[in-house]
Amino acid sequence: MTLLQEIKRDATDDKVNLTVVLRKCKILAAELGNEKLAEWVGNEQNGYSDVEHCPNYRKLKTHSFGTLFNDGNMTKNIPIPPSSLPEKLREFCTTDYLMKSIAFYEHMLADKEIQKVGLKIPWHGDAIAMTAIHYKKTNNPILVEAWKALSLSTMSGLLEIVRNKVLDFVLEIQKKFPDVGEPSFDKDSLNGNTLDKIVQNFFGETFVVNDGGTVNIQIVKKGNFASLGRFLKSEGITDAGIKALDAAIKEERPKSRKALGGRITAWLQKNVEAVAITAGGAAAQTGGTKVMEAVLRFLGF
Repeated sequence: MTLLQEIKRDATDDKVNLTVVLRKCKILAAELGNEKLAEWVGNEQNGYSDVEHCPNYRKLKTHSFGTLFNDGNMTKNIPIPPSSLPEKLREFCTTDYLMKSIAFYEHMLADKEIQKVGLKIPWHGDAIAMTAIHYKKTNNPILVEAWKALSLSTMSGLLEIVRNKVLDFVLEIQKKFPDVGEPSFDKDSLNGNTLDKIVQNFFGETFVVNDGGTVNIQIVKKGNFASLGRFLKSEGITDAGIKALDAAIKEERPKSRKALGGRITAWLQKNVEAVAITAGGAAAQTGGTKVMEAVLRFLGF
C-alpha cells in the first residue's frame, strides 16, 4: 500500500486519530518537496502562533457568558450582549480563533468533563477590567468573570474540516500524479507549477467558517415577538421552543438592561447549543450566536 493510499484510508476512518493522518501528511510533504504543504501540516500539528497566520476555517463567531454581581446577588452563566460592552471589545466578545493543535482538540473531545459542559475559554484580565469600568459608568452589574463558550460540535467540526481537506488533497494528487508514493516515484518528474497550484488551492487559500446565510437579523424589532419568532423559525427553532420562550418572556421580561431572568437564560443556554448541534461543523457557532443576538435585540439589550 502506497503512502497516498494509507492517507486516503486513514482520512476516511474516524477511528484513526487525525494526528496520525497529519504525521503521514508530513512524510508526504517531504516526498513532494513542498514547503507550503509542510508549513500547513506543521501548524495543524503544533498550533498557530498568531492570529494573522490562523486560517479562516479556524475563526468562528462565538458567544460570551459571565458571572455578574448586583445588589448582593451573584448570578452565573448570564449571556453577555455585545451591545453592553465597550466598542473595542465587541469583536473580541463574539469572535474566537481555534489556535491550538489538532491533538489538543482531539484530547478535549475525549475528556468526559468537557463532554458534559463544553469548553470555556476565559476572558483575559484586561477585558474583564475594561468591561468592569464600562459597566460602572453605565450602571450595569459588576462583571466578576467571563468566558467564551466552545461547544463540542465546533471542535469536532474543525477536525472534520481538516480531515476533509487532507482527503480532497490526496485524491487530487493521486489524479494528477498517480505514481507518488510508489517505489519507482521520481520527485524530479513532478510538474512544480501544477503541484504548487494544487497545494495553494487546498492550503494557501482559506474560507470563512461563517454560515453565509441570507437571513437578516435586522428583521427582529425590539418588543415585536412576531418578528423574533419568524427569525428563530428560520434558524431551526421549533414552534414549541418559540412558545416556551414567549412564556418565559411574559413571566419575567426584564425591566432594565441589568440582568435576564432565570427562565430566559435557561432557554438561551439550551437553544443556542441545540442550533449548533443541529447545524454541525465549525460554522455551527454562527447560528447559535445569531439566535442569542436576536433574543437580546428583541429585549432591547
